[in-house]
Amino acid sequence: VYRLRSLKDVLDLKIDDGEALVYEHLKEAYRINPSADIRLLLVDKSTSYVDMVDPAEADNAAKLLLSQEGDIKMLFVSYNPTTTISDFLDTKNAITKAQSLYDSEAVAKRDVHIFLEGKGFNITGAEATDFKGLNAANVSVVTGQAYSVAQTDATYAAIGTVMGVYSKIPVNQSGAWVERNNLLGGSLTEAAIGGVSISAISDGAMATMDEYGSIFFKRQIPVSGLYMNGADVCDNKGNTDYYTVELNRTINKIITIMRLTITPSLSEPMKVDPETGFLPPEKVLDDQASLEKAVKDSMLVVDEISGIQVRLNPFQNMIENPNRIIQYKVVPTSTGEEITAEVGFAASL
Repeated sequence: VYRLRSLKDVLDLKIDDGEALVYEHLKEAYRINPSADIRLLLVDKSTSYVDMVDPAEADNAAKLLLSQEGDIKMLFVSYNPTTTISDFLDTKNAITKAQSLYDSEAVAKRDVHIFLEGKGFNITGAEATDFKGLNAANVSVVTGQAYSVAQTDATYAAIGTVMGVYSKIPVNQSGAWVERNNLLGGSLTEAAIGGVSISAISDGAMATMDEYGSIFFKRQIPVSGLYMNGADVCDNKGNTDYYTVELNRTINKIITIMRLTITPSLSEPMKVDPETGFLPPEKVLDDQASLEKAVKDSMLVVDEISGIQVRLNPFQNMIENPNRIIQYKVVPTSTGEEITAEVGFAASL
């Protein structure tokens, strides 16, 4: 596992145009965020996409996440096999397996959001996948391309560009925030999907892509530049509370803070009321306040959440059941995904 902090570190590893797509992804990441902290694991090109993200395959993504002991909060997976990619099936199968990887990592207390390169995506036909129907709430798929790179490999997706965006923004922000994330530049002077320039894709097809929930690049008329279309995951709002990247990243950060705050008190001896087994009321209130403060100091003060409330059950018999139940209620920030302006003439104001 290599730790990279600059494009110079990439070049020092002899990763350059000889490994064209690996270099392209890393070059784009550092174009967007020159100070990105990237942990890089390279696997053999014979490794299948499914095996790369299979939690049972100890030499691939699972190895990277285990070795970094929970420091990795986002996993970006690029797939560059020796075999020719002719369809989207490898990626589609990898989405399901990537969700299994998340589930395994969450049990191990290493919550991570996973981004997959949408290798082999085609905007027409069977490959026009409804990603929101795949029940993978902790996985996002990038299908957007730089047109110049897609002329060499129409099956690739610009996951490095998206990695650069998310490595620099707070957890509650969408990578699609127009004011902050104009991605025009570097390789991305013209955007494409499936090797087709977005200028040649109909408005209807683009709207369908938006609805289906992959991440690509588009214009936001009349503002100049190129922008992410959104920050969807491979699940839908009716099925999960965490239906965007920012909601996933926010809850994962809260979970991390919660664990950092709670873990030191494991096996702590606690005096209880001898008649009820309840903790003293002042102990309950003090613990609630300290747990709330930890999240407020890290997230509320920098506007990553809108509000936080922590509650401990004051009527729990700690002798009969020493497993303390802590309830966190968090109000996230909102993302203005659409703005509707009603404009018209009036006879008077």
